[in-house]
Amino acid sequence: ALLQAALSLLLALFGVGVSRVVISLAVAAGIAVAAIRALRQRNRLRARYLAGMVLEAAATALVLATLVHLLLGGGLPRFFTWQPNAAVTQQLRLGQITTPWAMVVAAAGAGIFEELLFRVLLLGGLYRLWARGGTSLGTDQGAALKAALASSAAFTLLHVGTIGAPAGLISIFITSLLLSGVYLQRGYATVVVAHVLYDLALMFGAVA
Repeated sequence: ALLQAALSLLLALFGVGVSRVVISLAVAAGIAVAAIRALRQRNRLRARYLAGMVLEAAATALVLATLVHLLLGGGLPRFFTWQPNAAVTQQLRLGQITTPWAMVVAAAGAGIFEELLFRVLLLGGLYRLWARGGTSLGTDQGAALKAALASSAAFTLLHVGTIGAPAGLISIFITSLLLSGVYLQRGYATVVVAHVLYDLALMFGAVA
């Protein structure tokens, strides 16, 4: 009833032509307001998802560093000394990574490129080659384990010549296996951020 009265008033005041313009503008304005609200809600959801993913990846990086130390027999790592351990210092020297900016670039490049090459392409390709037909990524545990081992062996070979000691290569292999598990369970975005944060934590001595 209220809408009909408003339409009748518009027709009486402005006639049919102008009334159509006013109504069209009102409808367009309503659609625009609804779209803006939807976009704002979507952006809030994206921000929440991104924040959650970064926190998850940071926790994953911390767990990775702790597990690698424990598996190599070094006990619990030292946190927030801001002094990288001797093995990391040697690796940085061999790679001529000597400035903070170079460390950030190296960590970001390694996280994006290595995870794309060794997890998405190599691990994913080997998994699909060996998995039972019709199974989604990671559900065939036997194929997932074989693909993780093979891709981690290739990942370790990539680092030969940039790692000064055999223990460093063992550390790289273990880290790659753990990152493979993260990729299979949580996907590419999470494993990239976890890899980058893990490398940064080692390079800057947040974990030593």
